[in-house]
Amino acid sequence: MKKIFFFSRGVYSYWKSNEIVKGKNNFNNEKRGGGLFIVNKKNKIINNEIFIMNGLVKDGGGIYFNNCKNVIVKDCIFFLNFAKWGGGMYLEKCSGVVIENCIFVLNFARRDGGGISVSYCENVTLLRNKFWLNFSFRSNSNVDIFNSNNVINK
Repeated sequence: MKKIFFFSRGVYSYWKSNEIVKGKNNFNNEKRGGGLFIVNKKNKIINNEIFIMNGLVKDGGGIYFNNCKNVIVKDCIFFLNFAKWGGGMYLEKCSGVVIENCIFVLNFARRDGGGISVSYCENVTLLRNKFWLNFSFRSNSNVDIFNSNNVINK
């Protein structure tokens, strides 16, 4: 594993150039992305990372993606992350995203998608992911899909 994102409370790490920068990030006042915040990026790969106990955010306890294209998240672990929407991960207005061979365990959303919440996205593929004991109060505890097109969960 490259990095462990542990007990971050919003906007702790972000994508800069070709790497993930760890440390306080003050440019996002919306409190999204407990472990990792990625917005307006394309052709990014997040591989073999661990997201543990990140949260106290509105969207995406582990990772928050907004307006991203052609992103791959592979072989990552999301454990005990929490948010209002998308306890483990939140995808918003993204396209061409692949989430593959990830593990989502005990993630919590106060609203929708304890494991993953997908909103206003297209062409999202979820492949061979494992979901155990994720929780949300309002909708699907593992994967919630809202107003999105061509979302495949295999």
